[in-house]
Amino acid sequence: MSDAEDWDFYLTSPPLWKQIEVILEKYPDGGQILKELVQNADDAGATEVQFLLDSRPDAYGRDTLINREMAHFQGPALYAQNNAVFQPSDWKSIQKLYQSEKKKDPMKVGRFGIGFNSVYHLTDLPSVVSGNKIGFIDPQKKYLKDGGKGCTFSDAATHVDQFAPYNVLGCNMTAPSYEATLFRFPLRRDGDASLLSKSFHSPETIRSILFDSFKEDAHLVLLFLKSVASIKLWDWRPGSESPVEIFSVCIDEQTRQDVLNARKRINVSVNSGEVLVEEAFQAVVTCRDDSQVISSQKWLIAHHISKEHSDVVELGEELHQLPWIGIALSLPPLTAQAADPGRMFCFLPLPPSEDSQTGLPVHVHGSFSVADNRRSLKWPAKDSPTDKAVKWNSLLLEHLVGPAYEALISKAICLSLDHCTVYRAWPEPSDVKVHWKDVLNRFLPTLLRKEVFWTDCGNGSWISLAEAVVNESSELNADERVAYEEMMRIREPVVLPPRNVLACLYRAKACYKSFNSDLLRSLLKKSSHNYVDLSRERKLSLLAFVLKDEDYADLVGLFLLPVNDESFVEFELSTSPKKVFIENKEIPLSLFPGMENIFLHCALRGDLFSKLTSHQCRKALSLVKLEHRHVLSLLKRILTSYWPLQEKKSTLPWSYQPSRQWMQDVWGWLGAHNKYDEFVGYFVLPCDNFTSVAKLVRKGNVIFAGHVSASPMSRNVASTFRSAGCVVLQDCPDYISSNYELTKYVWTQDKVLHCICQVPLLVSSFHNWTAIQSQEVLSFLSCVIRNVSLTSAMESALLSMPLFRLYNSPDYSSLQMFRESVPESVKNLSLMRPLLSFPNHEESTVLRNLSSFHRQLSFEEMFTEFVFPDMETYGMDYIISVVKYLLDNLDNHHPLPDVVRKRLNKLSFIPVADGTIKKPSELFVPSSPLVLKLFRDKPVFPEGPFALSKNYGRLLSRIVCFRSLESISGLEIVEIAREASAGDAEKGEALLSLFVCKDRTLWVRKRLSEPVFSAFGKANSSTVAELLEGIKWCPVEFSASCYYPSTLPWKSGCCTTALPSKTVCALTSSGLSLEKLSFLVGSTEFILKGGFVQDEILLNLLALRQVTLDSVLEHWLKAMEKYKSEKESCGVQFGQMMRTLLSLLPQYCSLASLEDAITRQFSDSDFIWISDDVGFVSANRLAVSCFDIRSLKPWLFSICQGGYSHLSSPKIQSALGIKSEFSQSVLLNVLAEIKIYHDEGKALAEEVARDLAVAVGIVDWFAKNADKVSATLLGKILVPVKNLLNLRLLPCADVIYFDTESNNSDVTDCNLIHGSITRETALKLRIPFLSSRLALSEYKDTKRCLDDHTVEFGEEFGQQEPLARRLANIIGAYPWGVQILKELVQNADDAGASVLHIVYDKRNHPTRTVFGDGWKHLQGPALLVYNDRPFSEDDLLGIQNLGLGSKRTMLPKPVNLELGSTLFTI
Repeated sequence: MSDAEDWDFYLTSPPLWKQIEVILEKYPDGGQILKELVQNADDAGATEVQFLLDSRPDAYGRDTLINREMAHFQGPALYAQNNAVFQPSDWKSIQKLYQSEKKKDPMKVGRFGIGFNSVYHLTDLPSVVSGNKIGFIDPQKKYLKDGGKGCTFSDAATHVDQFAPYNVLGCNMTAPSYEATLFRFPLRRDGDASLLSKSFHSPETIRSILFDSFKEDAHLVLLFLKSVASIKLWDWRPGSESPVEIFSVCIDEQTRQDVLNARKRINVSVNSGEVLVEEAFQAVVTCRDDSQVISSQKWLIAHHISKEHSDVVELGEELHQLPWIGIALSLPPLTAQAADPGRMFCFLPLPPSEDSQTGLPVHVHGSFSVADNRRSLKWPAKDSPTDKAVKWNSLLLEHLVGPAYEALISKAICLSLDHCTVYRAWPEPSDVKVHWKDVLNRFLPTLLRKEVFWTDCGNGSWISLAEAVVNESSELNADERVAYEEMMRIREPVVLPPRNVLACLYRAKACYKSFNSDLLRSLLKKSSHNYVDLSRERKLSLLAFVLKDEDYADLVGLFLLPVNDESFVEFELSTSPKKVFIENKEIPLSLFPGMENIFLHCALRGDLFSKLTSHQCRKALSLVKLEHRHVLSLLKRILTSYWPLQEKKSTLPWSYQPSRQWMQDVWGWLGAHNKYDEFVGYFVLPCDNFTSVAKLVRKGNVIFAGHVSASPMSRNVASTFRSAGCVVLQDCPDYISSNYELTKYVWTQDKVLHCICQVPLLVSSFHNWTAIQSQEVLSFLSCVIRNVSLTSAMESALLSMPLFRLYNSPDYSSLQMFRESVPESVKNLSLMRPLLSFPNHEESTVLRNLSSFHRQLSFEEMFTEFVFPDMETYGMDYIISVVKYLLDNLDNHHPLPDVVRKRLNKLSFIPVADGTIKKPSELFVPSSPLVLKLFRDKPVFPEGPFALSKNYGRLLSRIVCFRSLESISGLEIVEIAREASAGDAEKGEALLSLFVCKDRTLWVRKRLSEPVFSAFGKANSSTVAELLEGIKWCPVEFSASCYYPSTLPWKSGCCTTALPSKTVCALTSSGLSLEKLSFLVGSTEFILKGGFVQDEILLNLLALRQVTLDSVLEHWLKAMEKYKSEKESCGVQFGQMMRTLLSLLPQYCSLASLEDAITRQFSDSDFIWISDDVGFVSANRLAVSCFDIRSLKPWLFSICQGGYSHLSSPKIQSALGIKSEFSQSVLLNVLAEIKIYHDEGKALAEEVARDLAVAVGIVDWFAKNADKVSATLLGKILVPVKNLLNLRLLPCADVIYFDTESNNSDVTDCNLIHGSITRETALKLRIPFLSSRLALSEYKDTKRCLDDHTVEFGEEFGQQEPLARRLANIIGAYPWGVQILKELVQNADDAGASVLHIVYDKRNHPTRTVFGDGWKHLQGPALLVYNDRPFSEDDLLGIQNLGLGSKRTMLPKPVNLELGSTLFTI
């Protein structure tokens, strides 16, 4: 190009698809797309938002479309719906790229006009439905020549397939309008050629990328929105009839109305121009996954909108921003997500990253200036000092965040939230991010002047820092906790701020009163009554707290010094006479009982003990260490204080005396220091297990019962000896009993026998002994006399002593009174005369020395000499008690002596029901249920103590003889049968059980055949069987089983018994069950209870009958009649019965007789049961096998195809007249029957669908087998035709196959074949085609008209952007500052320049010869930029392409020329 040549140079706007491509680079693919759509819905005032993923590939048709090339957009798509209606401004805004209609509205979130365009990551053809309009957007102008198309609902009727996908989420394209907004984004497929984006999305990626990433922040998205309160995600998978809600997040119902009202108040206040708007409310945000609640979190949300600062108001009006800050605090119970770090919001949460975190424990929302991709805030930087957006963010943090934060905490306190929740709202200064540090410096001083500190003092209240006593540890240990609680009792307002609140105090350098030891000591001294009654542990904790600073002198006056008696004494100075001794390890403190109050507690915890025993403490306070010189005098003082020396008694009680351990320590100290003689005359000998103490003296009347060479003496024995004047040392501790020195003072117990004879008082007291004394003395003497030869005096003494137990008595007796003992095996037998018990081991030991004075009885001797004579004397009660004893102890006396058994068999001692007493041979064993039923109410069973319930009947049978079942006589059988006939059916059942038992078969035959003489008025004798034949005794099945149809009559239900000749049964060998027997004759015969007998002999003897064919057919006929009259009430039991009946028929007669009987009984009626859903059919509609047709029900049935196993037997098929297969003419008959039935117009919708499938199956079969079917039959085939109301069948010659497109007027006079008939079937059946009846020219004209109508459809609808607006938006994104120069340097570097000069020219140049008056103002001051590289042709083209540049495809270039060159125009 020559220098003189004119050439064009100007900015050009790139294609729309190129601009969108640039936008998509700023808006990354992911969950942010859904947030943008939520933002738009919130700006529109919607309260509900829904997203639906429709992943079905072939759910919608592709025929009637606006453009046939749009067919692939009918597949999977993402829908976005909200319940607001598009306003005219919304329709206008969505068509403008980079031009948001909301930019000047401070209440709107979307401000850049490009957020919606992020959906082009997913689709090439978005569309929107709202009101009565629908708009399609095609930025590539690939499918819609104007880049889009606008339509109305009235256009949907013409292009049904095009609009069918919009009939979701409450939208109905046949309705007048849609009072909501619905977006549809068909997913870009892999392989689709697109200029907008190379990315594609499958339904799986939508779920995993969009939905899952949205779910991560779902619990936060509703916190600061202005209107939206519910968001739902739906998934419509292939094969599902409807979409499934997979996720939702909403403001819960319990707080939703409060939240909506608060949002409305904010909006009203802002619109009315109020200077200060403050609103706080609670909201519960609930997330559900697959309808299951996964989180439900309550929040406290505070909003602060302030126009009190002029600089904020002025900049906000310029930027169209509202000075608005909101803060949200999660309230307990906290979910896992509620613990997330504080995030920044601009109505919606910024994407999770380090830049979006504040470090605060709350989430902060503000009308911040964010980047146009809404991923970060604009913060101050050196190269952007004049950026107004940055300044705006700084002003919000400086003037609004603090007041909003204070309002949140104040609201939390007003709502009476617990102090832990309020404190959790305080920041941790070290965690706060750098941009938010200055907020603390402005916020904390104001907050600390308010009543924001909680104290438990009194009933609990919030106080200011000036009133508070601050605990400076974040957590109280046990001692501090007690000190804190004590200060609460004293009404000192201590506060316990957590670590984060303390950090705030340190950062603010606040002044306050601290919680420490000095403060507590002074408070305790002023009010000692407040702590003297505390528990020991709490006092020790107080002591530990006041000792923390080790100011010992300041402890004087506090009653907190712990001593060994668990009390606390006063701290006194070292000069005080009241000393408290410190333990000396060489001298055990156990030597000084009762003196614990003068010893420092020796079990103090380590820190307390070390401080109280330290040199500094002993120097300041009255604490001294114990010395050895005090021990002997202290011990004697203790002894005489308890047991004075002037006491003349030999023993004293031990009660209220020192501990046992103390006495052991004393004896240990005596032994160690050899001080026995010092304590002669003192009471130092503990005995009787420390219940008494004896004086230490020389030998006297003292017996030592603890000598190792003798057996131990019991307390009762010792007491007996003491009553004679002896002193017995018993139950002494080891250090006494093992002390050799004691043998110098006491007698050992091996000399006791000599004392018994020498102490007159002891012998005279024998008759006063208790049983325990007798036992104890016996035990003691059995050990003493074991190796001792008795003198006559000793024997006489022993015979007088009550040492031997009386039988069945707690008393003891001497051998002088009773000399006989019962046998060892006799236990608890009631005797009328006293005997001695069988001797135990101790008694035997004594008796071995007195054998000439004792006699041992045997069992037989005892009963012969003592029991039986007394039975005759004392009567029936005594007899029964003896028999009970024998039964209860039968195993102990087995075998029972014959003399005893025979004597019992002769006794009448068993009571029966009528009050009489009978012998065992007259009664039955009551343990047999059958006997109990047969002889119920008869006096033939043991009663009273020998009744079955007492369990004596079974035991009694082991020693006596009862009657057996075989003893029942024929006369008794007839009596039982008559009782059954009189209404006692249970006896009839029992009698039947008696007869049918296999083990008694021979006995039954014998009994039934034996004669019964004229006991019932007969002249001649008859057998039992003959008499039974005339008695109505046979039990029948009164109730049918649960499997028997309830609708059928049950003949046996009219009575409980019947005559044998009227009762049917089966032989056990027949294989029938009672259920099958009832299925055969349940309505026509009485069925024997149980249904079976074991053989024909018994059946004949009892005159019973078996099942007959006539009764079976009669039952069958009743079943058919019942089914016809009450079909709906016949359940599954009915079908089971009929299947069983049919399968059992061949067992009862020959095939020929069965066929004749069935033909005679049923003729051509519907008598063959098929299945529960069909019921009975005639033999003409049933065959063994059928045609290869999917279903012919309910017109024809096949045993093989239907699986009717109960008809599978060839015998039953022959008997019922079932054919092996159908003829082809039968199919024509079915079609004819279907036609007749449906021509009446009474068929239901389900019958139409059913019979259509049958007809189509038959027609398809004839088509497949046309070569095997005669022409005559083919000509008679009826085929279904199209009909909107019902099913119509016509001959093949009268219908037409619709094989082409045509106007309705062309085919109105034709019968079009039904769509279910395929082209192949129509060809084989020679059905005429529509195309053969239409002229070719007429067809083409019709098609042309249709095509023209498609072109004229709709109106212009698409996106666009003016060049000036594009420039303004780019300038707004790049703020004024040093960044401009950096861009110019970058451009020069990309051009390869090595020199760059930047000159600021302040001059005003001439304006005389300029292009025009409009150019004159451009001749003033300017910025000149020079580099040493000339522009190339590419550079000239690139600088003119707005938004594109020439370097986009050059990989080494770090930036695009687009923005660098554009900034040059500022």
